Amino acid sequence: MNKYGLLISILLFLMASSLTSWSEVVEYANGDRYEGSFQDGFREGEGTYSWINGDVYAGRFVRDQPHGQGTFEWSDGRIYQGDFVMGSRQGKGTYSTVQGDIYEGDFNENRMHGEGTYQWSNGDKYSGTYLNGKRHGFGEFVWANGERYEGWFLDDYMSGKGAMFYLDESRYVGNFENNLRSGYGELFSTLGGAFKGFYRNDQPEGYGVRLTIEEEVILEYWVDGGLDKSRALDVKEECKVLHEGRNWFVDAENCIDGFAHGQSAMVDEELRVLVPEAFLVLGRLVEGEILNLSPEDVERFSPIRHIPEEASELLFFVGSEETNEFLVQQEEIQQSWQNAGLKSSSEICPGRNHIDILIHEFADPTSSVNQQVRTQMGIL
Repeated sequence: MNKYGLLISILLFLMASSLTSWSEVVEYANGDRYEGSFQDGFREGEGTYSWINGDVYAGRFVRDQPHGQGTFEWSDGRIYQGDFVMGSRQGKGTYSTVQGDIYEGDFNENRMHGEGTYQWSNGDKYSGTYLNGKRHGFGEFVWANGERYEGWFLDDYMSGKGAMFYLDESRYVGNFENNLRSGYGELFSTLGGAFKGFYRNDQPEGYGVRLTIEEEVILEYWVDGGLDKSRALDVKEECKVLHEGRNWFVDAENCIDGFAHGQSAMVDEELRVLVPEAFLVLGRLVEGEILNLSPEDVERFSPIRHIPEEASELLFFVGSEETNEFLVQQEEIQQSWQNAGLKSSSEICPGRNHIDILIHEFADPTSSVNQQVRTQMGIL
């Protein structure tokens, strides 16, 4: 062998000595046990680590930590199979319990996190989003009896907008809080009837509107889950209501010249907007609180976006002491009217805000604000 061949042999020997990789069984002083590959003094490659408490990990190691594909079995019978990142269950995996529950999906830092499906041993099933081990975000929960919920979850509870489909084929669409119907919702029966109103603790609460299978419209008032009072309404061609460009169910005490007049209850044809104690003057609503607006209707009938059919001109009184938020809304409303090709103007009231204007200007028949409003409305 020449001197170059000898030099190469020495270099190869030194390189092999520095990459010390081997397999063996190690019994640790605390009672744990490892059987598998080592490299440079670290658990590296395939191996099995058994803890003294009975937990076992079998799979890939990197620098002493489970990393890559592996299986972790707890002493109580639970099993995880999937991805590990430096000792943590992270990535895609399957988790099962001794009771028979199975989760398959995303993990992050040892918790269910991301998209996944959890199947309980009793037949219940959830598919959707997890956050830090809890159902959080949009998902679907199907009970073993066939009932189903689709919607939003918060901290493991049905909370937010959702739809519940019941065994009798009726369905509820609306808001939930902590697994209970809460807030505005609409309940549809299989026979064609419906109830639209507010819920609290899974029961109707306050005003609601019921459409019977005979297509009768009934205004109801609920207290603590019990029906307190109700009244039937109807659409009467000879008793019209001019409000928001909608058709209304009413029970007006009088009709004058074809218009509803006097005390009445009002419910719109979509059964979403109601005025339980309205006062009408020749079909126009002059007094009464509008209730049970669904969030969609609040958005749709906001003066920023909704312009009545009979609108002609918008006169806006703005106080010099208004908040920035109010001024932004005022500009949005005026812009929406101008975009519709309608005239819009504003007038500044020095030293006032909109509350002051209502109290001190509108209510004072001698003020210029009051006189301008009366003139524009055609009131002498």
